[in-house]
Amino acid sequence: MIQQLGVYTRDKRECDRIKAILLFADGWSIDMISQALLKHPSSIIRHLNDYIASKKITSDNGGSVSSLTSEQTKPLNTSVNTPIFICMKYARNSRYGGT
Repeated sequence: MIQQLGVYTRDKRECDRIKAILLFADGWSIDMISQALLKHPSSIIRHLNDYIASKKITSDNGGSVSSLTSEQTKPLNTSVNTPIFICMKYARNSRYGGT
C-alpha cells in the first residue's frame, strides 16, 4: 500500500518520507537512509517517528497566515498579476550600459 503512494505523489518531501519508511523497513540504518536521500539523520528519525506515532506520510506545510489585511493585499495582487512586457532592445542596453 505505502509503495503505491510513492508512485502517485508529486511532492518530493512526501516521496522522501515514503522512501525513508520503506528503506528502514528493509533494514537500512538511519545513516544509510540519510546518505541515500541527502537528508540530515534527524530528519529521517523525525519522519520515522511521525509514521510510527500516527502513520503520517504527508508533510503539513500549508503556508502561513497573512500579516496583511485584505485591503493591503488587493493592490499587491493586482501589481503582481499584471503582465510586464519589456522590449529586449531597451533591457539589453540598460543592463550593459550599451547603446
